[in-house]
Amino acid sequence: MEFSSSYLENIIDHGGKFDIFGTSYYPYWVTIENPDFTHEKMKESAVKCFAKIRRRYGMDSMIVEIGAVDVEEERSYQIVRDMVELSDDPANSCLGVFYWEPQGFRSFSKYALSAWKDDGTPSKAMLAFCHK
Repeated sequence: MEFSSSYLENIIDHGGKFDIFGTSYYPYWVTIENPDFTHEKMKESAVKCFAKIRRRYGMDSMIVEIGAVDVEEERSYQIVRDMVELSDDPANSCLGVFYWEPQGFRSFSKYALSAWKDDGTPSKAMLAFCHK
């Protein structure tokens, strides 16, 4: 997860106004091209990114879409839980996490990063939002 200050500065220079930086978090897509860049490394990178945005622009961040492989329930649960726990700590400047299309189970939508099983029920990944 890499922070692009030129992107944000270009938006600001052209009159863009916003109060929260939204980003995606998909370890699956990142590790296809970079197999050594694990979820743990990506999480560390996200924390650094959020801190940099906070320092430079005075705003918090939010993971506005996250997803993990539907048939890897334990791994998906851990990825989502880690990021939800990260957002629970105000020091991380991350306000929350949204799962992108959790109900898009594969047999219906062909989407492999949902959090629903083929029988139409939520996978364990959704329990990551209920950890308190």
